[in-house]
Amino acid sequence: MPSPGPCSVEAFVPRSAAGMPALVERLVLLANAAPRALSLSGPTSTTLQLAQKAKEAMGSSTAIQVQCETSTSKEALEGFLTKAVAAGVTEVLLLPASAGAAGSGFASVLEMVSFVVERFGSQLSVVVSGFLRGTKGENGHYSKDIAACAEQVKAGASRVVTTPVWDVNHLIQFQMDLRSAGARSVEINPALLPLHALDDMADFLRLCSQLEWTPPKGLAADLDKLSAGAAAWTALGARYFSTLQSELLECCKGCVTHVITLNHVAALDAMRSVGYT
Repeated sequence: MPSPGPCSVEAFVPRSAAGMPALVERLVLLANAAPRALSLSGPTSTTLQLAQKAKEAMGSSTAIQVQCETSTSKEALEGFLTKAVAAGVTEVLLLPASAGAAGSGFASVLEMVSFVVERFGSQLSVVVSGFLRGTKGENGHYSKDIAACAEQVKAGASRVVTTPVWDVNHLIQFQMDLRSAGARSVEINPALLPLHALDDMADFLRLCSQLEWTPPKGLAADLDKLSAGAAAWTALGARYFSTLQSELLECCKGCVTHVITLNHVAALDAMRSVGYT
């Protein structure tokens, strides 16, 4: 396999400070991959603590990104991002609100993009989500989500991170459709989720149900014929990660892959297997 290109990595902030040392240790290991960006869930005070530690562990060349949802109020978001900038955060990934999320927040991601660009345009780069075919975003329909993403780019988003790629053809289609919708020059980062960073197939299917993902036919067929046991699950996850990484290198030369680690050592192993660490 050719040497992998640049990557960004995504980690979930521990619910308590007790989980911080183990995650920081893994971030030090990830630093060997020289990721271009580290994405952290948020917005919480623990996120800011981890952002500062990550900056020390991974070096100044790594952009620290925090994730914020539209359910966050304008006052809370402005306060958090002010502290985030002081902690060394340089990017913010703006997401639709989770199902059932409460709060007097923003009416849409587009409104949130405009707000952040107006308040923090000189301090933070804005990143938004791209929903591939087979997933449902803010608008619940592929073509509507494409149009919304294009509007977010026009409002000031500088990058798009996609939902996990399970079929590279879906990524290629998304790139073409987003360009056609008017976002011709924006950077698109395909996300990869190592299947074996999840406990088992049932865990993956629960995640698909929660996020309204529909596995493509090829993956669904592989899941149907999967043998029982952890070894078979790990082998499938490792194979998919390696194959998709290779296909991305071939069809999207120079693209920055976004690896969703789920804080699991399996993600580190998967990255090592394709030459990242």
